[in-house]
Amino acid sequence: ISYSSGFRIYLTIQSSAGSNRSKVMERSAFRLLLSQAINPLILLHIPSFLNFFQATIFMLPEMVNRVSCIFGNIFPVSNPLLNVILSRDLSNSLKSQFTRRRKSSIAI
Repeated sequence: ISYSSGFRIYLTIQSSAGSNRSKVMERSAFRLLLSQAINPLILLHIPSFLNFFQATIFMLPEMVNRVSCIFGNIFPVSNPLLNVILSRDLSNSLKSQFTRRRKSSIAI
């Protein structure tokens, strides 16, 4: 379901009438949407499934437990970090605030 709706959104963005700037903004919003769907899948759902699989069917190597634990702990950091990286408006505003602070501290 999510694949078909994501593909429909992508086709709508490609065929929409509008300026190039609006298409770029729509593509970046689509990338954010994809990251919000893929990030939990990789970092939460797949490791949880592997843990369930190991508990009910058969034993997996110890490394699988360690990797799933690491992925579960990385998720709270990676989720907002992806938003900052993929959102140009947010990253540009953070960069401008950092450079303003840096210049003001040098001037003092």
